[in-house]
Amino acid sequence: MSLIPSNYNYTTKQGRPSGYTLVTTDYGFAPLKSYDGEVRDPWGNTYAETDSGSRSGNGRYRLVTLAEDATMVDVPHVTCAKCPTQIANQIGGFPMHGPTYDDKLVICYECQDTGNYYRCYNCNTSWARRDYLITLQNDEVYCTKPGCADVQLWKCATDDCYVRNGGYCNVCYKDVDGNERFCNCSSSGPIHSYSCKPNLTFHGTPESKLFLGFELEMEFGRASATDASIYASGVLRSHSLGALKSDGSLDNGFELVTMPHSYEKYRDNSDVLFDVVEKLRTRYKARSWDTKTAGLHIHLSRDGFKNGPHTHRFIEFVYRNPEMLMKFAGRRSDSYASFQDCWYFDDYHRPIFDIEHKMTGGGQRMSAVNTNNRDTLELRFFRGTMNGTSLLAALGLANAMVEYTRPGTGNDIIYEWENFNGYVEEHKDEYAALWARMPSIKDVDLDNIPKLDA
Repeated sequence: MSLIPSNYNYTTKQGRPSGYTLVTTDYGFAPLKSYDGEVRDPWGNTYAETDSGSRSGNGRYRLVTLAEDATMVDVPHVTCAKCPTQIANQIGGFPMHGPTYDDKLVICYECQDTGNYYRCYNCNTSWARRDYLITLQNDEVYCTKPGCADVQLWKCATDDCYVRNGGYCNVCYKDVDGNERFCNCSSSGPIHSYSCKPNLTFHGTPESKLFLGFELEMEFGRASATDASIYASGVLRSHSLGALKSDGSLDNGFELVTMPHSYEKYRDNSDVLFDVVEKLRTRYKARSWDTKTAGLHIHLSRDGFKNGPHTHRFIEFVYRNPEMLMKFAGRRSDSYASFQDCWYFDDYHRPIFDIEHKMTGGGQRMSAVNTNNRDTLELRFFRGTMNGTSLLAALGLANAMVEYTRPGTGNDIIYEWENFNGYVEEHKDEYAALWARMPSIKDVDLDNIPKLDA
């Protein structure tokens, strides 16, 4: 066995952080760190700690016993690219190769404060020029010494760029195996950021091209939202059904955001999705209807509308029926889903109904129909619910309103609720959950909404 000689003073010139040292092995100089009482090098070799000492100005360095087959080597040095300091040419345990010796590209620790250098993200070596370095899309720099770029990165053939192992190309959004990235946020946990935009998986092939997606907000009170998120995220991701997102309006919860589905897919083939909602309610104590903070938002694909006049009729139908839609939704709509952003007063204080601003993607976001999204219209007035049948009724209402307003009649009778009620009755087999709710809507008392354990 051999001990590190205490007179290796040039190790202090490398500026290793406290808790590290350089030891001479058959690999060259390697930084060591203590893990649970053991001292290991970057390759997993374990060394016995025998002593420790301090080096002036650079913290404490460990003296360790080398493995029996380790060899003491005479390591040559190169000169710093900016000053006469001699630097071991086997930094970080890997020898430097090729023209880097002649070009004097390596910079010593003291000269790093002068700026204008590039540090390898992996081995922490500093370089004077970028000629022999690889820069990632996030500006991380890796050098070409063995064990750095060749081990830590993979090259995307599609876009001719380098990506860190386990990461996705920021151009084609694929990993090393060609799998597309799930979303555009950096979250590695079960709950993604509010602004996260998942790569969409479409479920169903509706002839009308109308897809629906919903955002269901839920609270967990004193129960664990973390445990619930781990369960729900795993199932949703494995079936490409949706994702969980954070929401600042909730106290202890998250929102479940589904992938686009046709209404028929929700109705006939979404047992897994609705089972997740039910388990969140029963096993993890999630509540939505019984809270003051949670809502349900339904998105409708713009491509599902026949044309501009169809979109106009749909929006106008919603705004012509605020009372019945609030009663169906189970709550009044105020600042978060206002029905008032299409009403104005003229110079004589006469009310004027106008939705032209909403046809151009304008208007308030916090309105009954949010038209600010590029690809969808968003219905925001629903009270949240953890009841699968109620969710299906809300999805049915959204789908039925689109189909009801699809034909152009040129007659204002289309905006009357009773006429819509007749349409749903004619299609009650298609909208069974919705039709079961329709007769009782007019009798709902918004000042006396019961709790439903949902």
